[in-house]
Amino acid sequence: MPPVDAAFQDWFGVMPAGATVLAALYAAQGTEVHHTALLGIAGPRGVERIMASLTEALDEGAFTESPGGYALTAAGQAECDLAIAEFAAVQLRA
Repeated sequence: MPPVDAAFQDWFGVMPAGATVLAALYAAQGTEVHHTALLGIAGPRGVERIMASLTEALDEGAFTESPGGYALTAAGQAECDLAIAEFAAVQLRA
């Protein structure tokens, strides 16, 4: 599992597919990621189910949704930045 995915799974308590979807949204840096791209990542759980779990895991307003897809807001990006920094700090102490 890539380190960013591991950080998101650990910090937000989401399943691996959710962490991978969140990593894709994070990498897009606020740019919308199309539903079809997320479907390729989400696998059998489905985009809607994963996004529902991510919406519960992150603070309100972390995502925007449009008919085409999803994007992280600045607040969502900041939450992810914190998760990565905290995960890295723990890994460095280990």
